[in-house]
Amino acid sequence: MSSFSDIEFDVLDWKNEYVLSSYALEQTPLRFIPNLDDFSYVQVLWEFGDGTISSSLTAEKYWENPGSYVVNFTLYDCYSNAVISTEYKIINIVDYLTHTFTVDFDDPSYYDNISWKCGKISDPVTIRAYYPPTIPITSLFYRISGSNSDYYFDELTKFRHLDKTYSFHEKIYNNYLSSYQYQEIDRITTENTSVYAKISGNNLIGATEADNNSFFVGVSGIKDIHFKDDSINRINIDLFFDRSMEYLNNRNNTKISLSALIVNNNEVQDLSITSNGLDGEFYETDSFNIDGRKFSYVDIPFVVKIKDSENFSVKNFPLLLASDVNVLVLSGGGIVNSSYYELKDVGSYYGSARGKVKFKTNNVLHYVQLSANLSTTNDRGSSYSLSGITNYFDVYPRNYTSIEKKNENFDAQETFKSLRFQEFLLDKTVLFDDFMGSVFGTLSSSYDTLGKKIYEKIANFVENTQDVDRGEIFSLISQMKMTGVGNNVFESNLFTYPEKVKRIMDLGSISENKLIGYNNKFNENFDIKGFSSKEIFGTNLGNEINTKTYIISAGIPVVALEKFSNRYVLLNTKQPVEATGLSAYMLSGYNVNWGWPLVLPDTYQYSDLGKYYLFFEYQSGYENTLVDNTIVYDYTLYDNLSSKHVLRDEDGEPILTETSQPIFEEFDFNYISEMMNISLRDTLYQSLSLYHTA
Repeated sequence: MSSFSDIEFDVLDWKNEYVLSSYALEQTPLRFIPNLDDFSYVQVLWEFGDGTISSSLTAEKYWENPGSYVVNFTLYDCYSNAVISTEYKIINIVDYLTHTFTVDFDDPSYYDNISWKCGKISDPVTIRAYYPPTIPITSLFYRISGSNSDYYFDELTKFRHLDKTYSFHEKIYNNYLSSYQYQEIDRITTENTSVYAKISGNNLIGATEADNNSFFVGVSGIKDIHFKDDSINRINIDLFFDRSMEYLNNRNNTKISLSALIVNNNEVQDLSITSNGLDGEFYETDSFNIDGRKFSYVDIPFVVKIKDSENFSVKNFPLLLASDVNVLVLSGGGIVNSSYYELKDVGSYYGSARGKVKFKTNNVLHYVQLSANLSTTNDRGSSYSLSGITNYFDVYPRNYTSIEKKNENFDAQETFKSLRFQEFLLDKTVLFDDFMGSVFGTLSSSYDTLGKKIYEKIANFVENTQDVDRGEIFSLISQMKMTGVGNNVFESNLFTYPEKVKRIMDLGSISENKLIGYNNKFNENFDIKGFSSKEIFGTNLGNEINTKTYIISAGIPVVALEKFSNRYVLLNTKQPVEATGLSAYMLSGYNVNWGWPLVLPDTYQYSDLGKYYLFFEYQSGYENTLVDNTIVYDYTLYDNLSSKHVLRDEDGEPILTETSQPIFEEFDFNYISEMMNISLRDTLYQSLSLYHTA
């Protein structure tokens, strides 16, 4: 019998091998077995170093987190509970997947000599990483640093892409533009997939999720990134990729370093003109038509950039101002006189300039373009003459488009006139037109006219104050306060807008389907309601059918009118065909087996069908009017527009361009109809811009 004073214990792994280490996996536990010849009079206690214990004579344990753990074994006398012996061993637990990070290139020669051109997007730099289950990958990223500055900590301003800098990008596909784009990133987060393993014999091998007895062991991630450097005078750059510091405890903190030689790029071809300078790098993007509808008296920003033959920005040029660039405004191919717009400088950059153009005309201009040309010299003394032009856009006068709510299309003047029953008031045009019309407004008056305002508030009272789908913002706040949660959701001081802006915000808070409504797809409009014209009623009711002679074609429905109840029924003419196999049959041959929902007496004879019902052809089609909408579209504002607009001066004379051609545009009612389907976003932009300008 062995002496209790020097008791030891063995540690066996899942392969039954003597070890002092294992993986942090549930499937790879360690077993702890004391070396006892006689254990009839003893008790044991195992302490595993992570706060867990066991009193089993032979214990089994796995650790979820990697690290070094001290396992204490204590032997007690079971009668007096005296400590007979103690022993400890240090157990090392590691991740099955080591948290690793690598940087690879599609071209292996890049390892020896990385050479990137200024302004060009590099070939893919592939980032690969493995994450054990203990790593919270949702918060893990890789920081990019180098050349005495931390890219991650650079301030990302709105027009930072116009400055000289180096950056990293990822390639994404823009479904709206149907093309690829490079999107700048400040940190690398990998696209991750789960990794599985399984035990095969005495080996732990990789597996798929579908394999029998496979289990999750971590995550692998990959990301392709692209490098871009615009700093023309930089000779080379040293880049370092670091794991985020908050997850580096007890882990390898080795930086992965790259060195790149920067080669100047001077292939210059033309100018690009966009609204924000985001015209795409290599993959061209036309960003001047983000909103193809522009408005007079509103600043329209533009950015002129020097581009090379591959559509990359070139920045080894002096600082440019908009005044350094000759910018012209075209309309229909003619040059617009500069007195009808103004240009402003906004900012200067290397190889690009920012400016604004403001139109000062109350006419509609279609097919407008900005044209720019520039003569300049780069930092190597090479001279260039460059030019560029935008796509077409349209310019509309102030308040050309507007949104009206239901019951804002109210004519107070005509309403008052309709109520003047005394004869002596009938010819009082000054009272009703000049006085009351100017005070309360007419149909064409602005929505904020007193008459429209009062009528809208009364007519829409329930929707404005009690309907959560259409209620105004302050009404919604009141409803929330009634439920006791208002203070947690709204801060009233954040909604103190001027009245015109408040109206736009109230409209913007309504869900799209309640704001715009939906098209009425009702296709059983049969009742003519005593009207001879079917423009509104009975639009789906065709010509009357002779009950005795009409031949039904299977699949072409007919309409039945029940004489004694004046109820219309749409009949499925395929129903009897399914039973008889006929493609054409006589209406006079009707019988109850056809399955039509007709009510006839028991004594009914086939020849008497016309006594009880009238039959009509079916006129297919939808009404397509807006239903359940909050805003309405009013075309009456455009009835007084002439068929042709010519830009004229204060004396009414046509304004001639510098090419001696008048500017005009054909008035197209189809185009106006399209314009009246303007989205809420465009109208909000116009209204808020005009308010800000005012």
